[in-house]
Amino acid sequence: MRRVIMRCLFIVLTAVLLAACSRSQNPNEPAAASLPAPKSGQWNYHVKAIIPFSCQTVLLSKAANQQLSTIAQDLLGDKSPIVLQSITPADGSEAVNVAQSYQRAQAVANNLAVQGVEMSRIKLESFGGSYSMPDQPVTGCEVVLLSASR
Repeated sequence: MRRVIMRCLFIVLTAVLLAACSRSQNPNEPAAASLPAPKSGQWNYHVKAIIPFSCQTVLLSKAANQQLSTIAQDLLGDKSPIVLQSITPADGSEAVNVAQSYQRAQAVANNLAVQGVEMSRIKLESFGGSYSMPDQPVTGCEVVLLSASR
């Protein structure tokens, strides 16, 4: 009789433990192994700054260009690449989209200077600060700086 009672208790306890274990796993949560892993060598981009441009017929000065470079280095450290994501002209023409290194961003900025676009102010939206070029309001062009990580 004792053996029967012990077996029944063992079966009941086993059933209770199995039920408790199955309830602890949430069916709505994917298992860790099923989450997509980042591909090897893939870059992830994060918005670091939104830089308004004044779309005037004044050339982008070397001082403003150097200021952009310095701020970018301050934001992202020594070796993190910086990406110029887009330039949206105030006249509504199609935005320039690039996803390359900061050297490419500098080349695009130089092209803008040749085309007569002046960078008047750099506003670091995600940091709550601003860097200003005197006497020039922002009128509608913007550049988005991204940090990149693998």
